[in-house]
Amino acid sequence: MLEYYSVKKFSQLTGVTSVTLRYYDNIGLLKPSHKTSHQHRRYTKTDLAKLQQLTTLRYLGFSIEQMKQIVSDKSLDIKQSLRVQEMIMREKAKRLSEAAKLIENLIDSLEQHDLIDWQIQAKIIEVLQLQDTSKNDWYKTFLTPSEAKTFSTLAQQRTPEFWQDYQARWATLFADIETSLTTDPESETGLQFAKRWFALVNEVYADNRALGNKLWEGYKVGVISDSPLPYKPEVIEYMAKAKKKYREAVHE
Repeated sequence: MLEYYSVKKFSQLTGVTSVTLRYYDNIGLLKPSHKTSHQHRRYTKTDLAKLQQLTTLRYLGFSIEQMKQIVSDKSLDIKQSLRVQEMIMREKAKRLSEAAKLIENLIDSLEQHDLIDWQIQAKIIEVLQLQDTSKNDWYKTFLTPSEAKTFSTLAQQRTPEFWQDYQARWATLFADIETSLTTDPESETGLQFAKRWFALVNEVYADNRALGNKLWEGYKVGVISDSPLPYKPEVIEYMAKAKKKYREAVHE
């Protein structure tokens, strides 16, 4: 005997609200298999299977029109449609990851300075939202014309060999910190890492601290796309504490 489900029961079984079920019925996306003499909707297990398909498609980001095509048009290339949705979902995941990095960056700023430079954060968001920004043109949006000029001048003042060695020393420092994450960042080990950190920063940005700080903020959330150093939250968290302690020790 065929089993029927009321709207309420069907909603409980699927987790889809009764409002959504009625909407799907009205637009012809999912009509119940039966209606009573009083026009009450009654669903079957066949409807349940179709609703599960629609729920999956909706989760994957398909529009209502696309969902209608998929469930009604047997000639539709579902594989190609899924590939397109996969690309869209991966891009969304990338943006969510960048947003998470930005939040971590804000936390780091609060831990280090007890304040947030909202102007810098606004510029970071602007760059992250530019889907078609060239990989090598990040600085045109992120930096002001004056900052971009200073940045270019600093780059030209050093040889390619210097920059290669400079980045290698940063990479070594990151690797050393990573192997010592179990130590107390406020211990002598952490203070030595902080000392090396500030030495590297000052080597290039001693006379341009504001620019150095802004570049660091951008680097941590992926704005500076050509940086060879990956953003690692555990390293940043460790160094935020180590640098704060080092500043306190220097000013004692």
